[in-house]
Amino acid sequence: MLKEGKRYKLYDTTPEREWQHLNWFDYRCYLVCSLPRYLSEDGKPKVIDIHFAP
Repeated sequence: MLKEGKRYKLYDTTPEREWQHLNWFDYRCYLVCSLPRYLSEDGKPKVIDIHFAP
């Protein structure tokens, strides 16, 4: 994985998560995905930062 110009080894993925997006007329819209985790420089697994959810 490439983050801020550095390469990190992928660790695993998180369980599937769901975020509600803006609804489109009468249709509900959800974003569903598993986020990758990587091993940081100190050897601890960390989840990637996403900008669409807190």
